[in-house]
Amino acid sequence: MRVYLNQEENPQTPLITIITPSIGRPNLWRLIQSIDDQPVPFCHIILFDDYRAEKALPPEQYCDAPPHGKRYQITIPGNFVKKPTAGAALRAVGIMAADTPWVAFQDDDCWIERDHYTALLSAVEGKNWGFSRRKIWHPNGTFIGKDDFESIGMGNKLGYDLVDGNTYLIRRELAVAMAPRYRETLSYNDDRLALEFLSKLGGEPGQSNHHTVNQTCPDKLIGMFQAYCTND
Repeated sequence: MRVYLNQEENPQTPLITIITPSIGRPNLWRLIQSIDDQPVPFCHIILFDDYRAEKALPPEQYCDAPPHGKRYQITIPGNFVKKPTAGAALRAVGIMAADTPWVAFQDDDCWIERDHYTALLSAVEGKNWGFSRRKIWHPNGTFIGKDDFESIGMGNKLGYDLVDGNTYLIRRELAVAMAPRYRETLSYNDDRLALEFLSKLGGEPGQSNHHTVNQTCPDKLIGMFQAYCTND
C-alpha cells in the first residue's frame, strides 16, 4: 500500500473525512476544487487501486495542500475497479483510515456546492447521520433537473428506498460499523445496503432538503432522470 500526505501544516482540526474512490478521471479536479471551497475544515482521502483512466496523473499529484484542510491518497495494490463493487471496497478502506467526528463520500462524477457541508452539519445536529439532495447533469454538461423522486430516503416515488452515497454525512463510529457492508458486498447494491444499515441502527436521519450535490448521470439512466427530475 502506498500513501502520500501533503506536508503543509494546517492549524484547523478536520471535522469531516471525505472519501473519494477514483481512477483519476479528469472530473476529479472539479470535485477537488469544490471540496477546497468548503468553509468547514476537512480531510480528503482519495483512494486508488492499480487501474488508471487514460492520461491520469500519478496519484501523488492529487495530493496538494488545501487552503483549510488536508488531503492524501491511498493506493491499494490490485485491480478492484473492474469489479462492480470496486468503489464500495475502497470506501471501506477510507472509513477505517478516518479519524474525524464525521465521514462523507464524494465520487469523482460529482461536485458540491459551497454550503454543502454547513447545511448537512446543521441537519444532523443531535443525530447520527443524515443526507442532502442532488442536482442531476447530463454527460454532455447540460442540466437535467433536481432529484426529488429517487434518492430521497425511504419510500421514494419509484417504489424502493434509496439514498445516494454522495449525499451522506455519517458519524465516524457508525460508519466504521457499516464498513463491512461496503467491503464484503458482491453486487452493485452498496447504496441499498448502507441505507438498510443506517435505518436500522442509526436512528432518525437529519435531512437537508437543499440540492447541494451535483452529479453527472450514467448514460443508461439519462432517460429516467429526464422523465422524473424537476426544474422548479
